[in-house]
Amino acid sequence: MAERVREPRFPPGRAAGRGRGWYRGDCHVHSMRSHGGELAPTQLAAGACASGLDFIATTEHNTADMHGAWGRLAGDDLLVILGQEVTTQTGHWLALGIDPGQPATPTWKARSAYRTP
Repeated sequence: MAERVREPRFPPGRAAGRGRGWYRGDCHVHSMRSHGGELAPTQLAAGACASGLDFIATTEHNTADMHGAWGRLAGDDLLVILGQEVTTQTGHWLALGIDPGQPATPTWKARSAYRTP
């Protein structure tokens, strides 16, 4: 019987082959896609690995359209958590662990949901 090869799941739910412990990472990373970001996802992933980080969370401003760029950059040495930085009337919040390509609450919904009377 032919052995089935499992397709890697992205994003993974946990770092491959690792148990409980302390991990180093950055929970707020912007690529050149966001205002103020200067590096491409490949550069950010390489820099994270070179710095000894175990994970990064990609949090572009108000968009999830870069999620597809991260799948090939994640691996046993780098966990990539997909997210988004959402702008609201009262500030910013981070949505982490969202599905690939799925935006967090759109800005207009966040603004109307949190508007004070």
